[in-house]
Amino acid sequence: MKTNVIIAGVCLLFTNIVTAETDGTIDAVSVGLISDANCTYHNIQNAINGGHDEIRIVDYNNRTFDENLEITNQSVELKGGFANCNAANNDNPLRLLTFIEGVNGTVLKVENDNNSYTFKMSNIVLFGGTENMFTPGGGFFITGSDTQATLENITISDNDGTGAIITDAASVLMKNINIKNNVNQTGEGGGIYCESSNVVVTGASVITGNQATENNTLQGIPAVGGRGGGVFATDACRFTYYSGPAHTNTGTSGIISNTAASDGGGIFAETGSKINLLGTEVQIGSETFGSGQYPINVVNNTSGGYGGGIYLTGAN
Repeated sequence: MKTNVIIAGVCLLFTNIVTAETDGTIDAVSVGLISDANCTYHNIQNAINGGHDEIRIVDYNNRTFDENLEITNQSVELKGGFANCNAANNDNPLRLLTFIEGVNGTVLKVENDNNSYTFKMSNIVLFGGTENMFTPGGGFFITGSDTQATLENITISDNDGTGAIITDAASVLMKNINIKNNVNQTGEGGGIYCESSNVVVTGASVITGNQATENNTLQGIPAVGGRGGGVFATDACRFTYYSGPAHTNTGTSGIISNTAASDGGGIFAETGSKINLLGTEVQIGSETFGSGQYPINVVNNTSGGYGGGIYLTGAN
């Protein structure tokens, strides 16, 4: 297998990314405090279990929802950032961020079979999750070979485990994403772990301050790795990062200041994976990706082995 990297130029790998359309009959519900009589639910998981199309979640002065969320074989959209349930019921977000903190496990898992599903999430922070042998990924985990996912204005931070694990997913589009300060003690991928999936990062996005550690013990089992502090790509993962402006919360963009105990401080790629770093504007259908006004930043990453910035391996 070969591992490829493309820096600059145009590579139209993700024409299968779609934007869901509706006929105006969305089954939407709201989630907020018990004291808010306009809320449909007061618990996010209960709303998910209700099988609704769209779940609108309130932010009350940065109030945290302490939940481990699971979505299985379901198409759904999670929208955060509403001031109250009245605003949510009228689909009038203030572009606030709704905080969801994990409780001894992955904050959000999306586990779909091979049928066609869509998953969307916006204006949400996933933090405080914990990865162990039973729960993959600290912040976010998604699988499903025909699942189309879109994450917009999402922060995945301060998780004990990989920030986002993406495996056997048809495509995941990340726009205006902040993946920061996640520490994976099992060793493979601090910010993003991508396996057999298509992942696109665009907009004002940053992957920063993540760590892939080495020679730790997880649940009593020795774990060795330490590769891919920012991004770990394996098994024909296609990872594309389009240049864009600085993220509003960090003032930076790109793959910055990540650490790997072994190889690939910023990016580690193997077994037929393709890494595309594109400092140009690309039009795909009605969507515009990237910008020629900003460079791709892969800076200040460190490794204990080879490839402080990028490490590629794999042969024919």
